[in-house]
Amino acid sequence: MVVRRHTSVVLPELIPSIKRKTWLKLLEVTLQNNPCNWDLHFEEMLKKASGRMYIMRVCKYYGLSIKQLDLLFDSLIMSIFTFAIELGGCAYDGKYLNQIDKFIKRAHKNGYISKRTHIKEIRDKRDKKLWNKITSTEDNALLELLPEKR
Repeated sequence: MVVRRHTSVVLPELIPSIKRKTWLKLLEVTLQNNPCNWDLHFEEMLKKASGRMYIMRVCKYYGLSIKQLDLLFDSLIMSIFTFAIELGGCAYDGKYLNQIDKFIKRAHKNGYISKRTHIKEIRDKRDKKLWNKITSTEDNALLELLPEKR
């Protein structure tokens, strides 16, 4: 993956023995050449969350209360889904968000969480919070990227 900016620096010649990857993993977010393709990132999130679901099952077996299981689920699993959701949340619409909702529904059905939340609601709430944070102050660095108010 090549990250481009306005520069005249030419990319170095390809070395035949070194393969270039089509993706870049940065702060646990996997970015691909196509900005709308989040397949690799999503597969890694689900794999990690599925592995942590085993911890939930063991903790339920050992008699943790539903309140403790809620806290554990938020800490171990929901943190995976909500980390950097502002970055790829729009691309998640449809196939990705529905699968996350099915995952949360399964956790609720198995008794690991007390109430079922929808990932779209979480995404929308965090997007609004970010928007308000950007537009509330005059000295925010992201404010100059927005179009002028009419």
